[in-house]
Amino acid sequence: MKNTSWLSANKSVAHLERFSAYAAAKPSYPVHLEVHPTTRCNHRCKRCAAVIPKIPGKKRLKLAYTRDADIPLHRFLRLVDESAECGVKAITLCGGGEPLIYEGIKEVLSGILAKGMDLGVITNLNVELDDELRELLSRAVFVRVSLDAADPDTYRKLHRPVDGGDFQRVLGNIQSIRNGHVDIGINYLVQMENYRHIERAAQLAAELRATYIRFTPAHTIHAGREYLPIWDEIVSQFTAARRYDSDELTVLGAANRFRNMVENNKDYPRCIYHEFHPILGADLNLYPCCVLNYFQGYEMASLKRRSFKEAWDSVRRHRFSLKLDPKYCPPCWFDEQNRLMNYLVLQEKRHANFL
Repeated sequence: MKNTSWLSANKSVAHLERFSAYAAAKPSYPVHLEVHPTTRCNHRCKRCAAVIPKIPGKKRLKLAYTRDADIPLHRFLRLVDESAECGVKAITLCGGGEPLIYEGIKEVLSGILAKGMDLGVITNLNVELDDELRELLSRAVFVRVSLDAADPDTYRKLHRPVDGGDFQRVLGNIQSIRNGHVDIGINYLVQMENYRHIERAAQLAAELRATYIRFTPAHTIHAGREYLPIWDEIVSQFTAARRYDSDELTVLGAANRFRNMVENNKDYPRCIYHEFHPILGADLNLYPCCVLNYFQGYEMASLKRRSFKEAWDSVRRHRFSLKLDPKYCPPCWFDEQNRLMNYLVLQEKRHANFL
């Protein structure tokens, strides 16, 4: 039987010592930090998560649109040291923009690995890989590739690469970094232009010998309602795609994510997830999550003049976390994790022995 524990929403129980400190109001730091090295990108995706409207009445910061922000390399390398000193166990590089076009990407990848932290990379992988970069990526825990197509034509329509890179280059890069250690995932953003190709995409993932393929909804201001008229067809495609699920490939329909988009059931008092897994934008601001990053008013703290520890321990960051009310949050897929986390920090766990 294949081990799919990496899928579990209960992974937070592996860090009970952090929850004990958090519940006792002692200094506690994130387990996992996502970092946007840059907002620059070599694609102009039709439904780019970095610029698409998500929250009615809320504006994104200008840098999300200008695509010209980078974390200075010297500051980035210091951040790696600072986060390791605070006990951060994993760093994922993502966007924002495309992390692999960041000028100092090799130094950053090497620095994270040298500190013994787990490394994840979320990328379109439509870049030229030299031997050094290929070797560094192969040492990551996972590399997740944004690939919302099963054919070159759909890829061009949805990803709209601007540097001449194409679908075949991405497939070749996936094969070139695959080894016995790195988990290679494919993220397939289900859209009107590609929902009929879900089964074919699962077949392609099997041919590429990926570890998993995940089908997720586009997070738009419509909160998933655009999927309702085609939901039966999507489910039918998911059912067909699961024929490619095997010991080697996990096919994730992520139906809960589509459901959460519409229901948005925030039946827990606090968002604790963001305190264990925040986002650092390319503007060196800390944000609570990938849904709220680069929106005005959601900058928790700045690392421009402070160390990671100083920013995290700041009054401003603590006040933000206390004020963040999930009832007013847009749909997200961390509800299940937040329910568990809220239970873990309860002082009185009633009937706990009645398992």
